[in-house]
Amino acid sequence: MKCGALIRPDICWFGETPFHIEAVLDALRQCTVFLTVGSSGVVEPAASFVRLARQNEARAYYLGLEEPANTVAFHQVFLGKSGERLPELFQPY
Repeated sequence: MKCGALIRPDICWFGETPFHIEAVLDALRQCTVFLTVGSSGVVEPAASFVRLARQNEARAYYLGLEEPANTVAFHQVFLGKSGERLPELFQPY
């Protein structure tokens, strides 16, 4: 049956508050390891998530093709394609 109405995708657009933001903030307060993959480090509120995680002593890592604008907030930055670097980073020692 066709209704002719537009469908909104279940994604967060720029300028919108992320879905379930309270659960996200709670997870950031509790995490011990924080991993960001492929972010510019500019778009808020996501760019601030690393700082929130670090307030509670989380280790923070970044993986992407280029260094993000908020590089200084991370303990370590890994450059490269996520499909190649993620398997390397998660192999057992």
